[in-house]
Amino acid sequence: MQRIISVAVLTICLYGSNAQGQVGKNETVLNPNRAGVEQLLALAQLDSALVEGIVEGRPFIGMEAFNAYLDSTLADSVQAELYVNLFLPINLNTASDAEMKLVPGVGKRMAHEFEEYRPYKSMAQWRREIGKYVDDDELARLEQYVFVPLELNTASEADFLTIPGVGKRMAHEFEEYRPYKSMAQWRREIGKYVDDDELARLEQYVFVPLELNTASEADFLTIPGVGKRMAHEFEEYRPYKSMAQWRREIGKYVDDNELARMERYVFLEE
Repeated sequence: MQRIISVAVLTICLYGSNAQGQVGKNETVLNPNRAGVEQLLALAQLDSALVEGIVEGRPFIGMEAFNAYLDSTLADSVQAELYVNLFLPINLNTASDAEMKLVPGVGKRMAHEFEEYRPYKSMAQWRREIGKYVDDDELARLEQYVFVPLELNTASEADFLTIPGVGKRMAHEFEEYRPYKSMAQWRREIGKYVDDDELARLEQYVFVPLELNTASEADFLTIPGVGKRMAHEFEEYRPYKSMAQWRREIGKYVDDNELARMERYVFLEE
């Protein structure tokens, strides 16, 4: 397919829609990477200079990056007020304790509960677990601030449509190039339709499981939370004959929760 050059055409054809799935259903909270200038100016905590800076600084890769940008200009109390209506959804499986506490109304106890049930494989799982502690209204409010990454080879069109800014055309392109064997392949294919900044923004919401015996160090480094040392350990114990073997070896370095979280990103070819 020919690369689409016109930004206007991209905006019309690729974006829009808000189905419910792995990204929390959002009714009222603006996304700083997607909100229009007029929407941002309507927020009492922002002036024109801050709005201009937000637009120029986009995309912010994660809520901590957005929070860091505002730290030098807004008091903590003002930031807390702002985040009720302007927030980048956080990845439930990788967000730090500090990032979780940026979610309006989330304190030490609730941040602990968010972490307690990791790894999340779906928003339904998160709703079931956190619904033990809050009522339906509060659960729906919290859901606007969180997401669970989508597995590119198995997610449905409805799942893809929950990613902020993804419409039917882009969801179709995500499905068109399956199966993906690496994030590099996904970047190459989807990079035909969007620029590097938009590609980086979208990448926060998706992943491709890696084959443990063939993935490169660079591939392993795409797993959230995996650095050079852990990538080395993944390679050190090859060849793996079973996932049990991988769990046994990598379990020497991380606890059970972290092991379960990372396992979602890897597999063994049968």
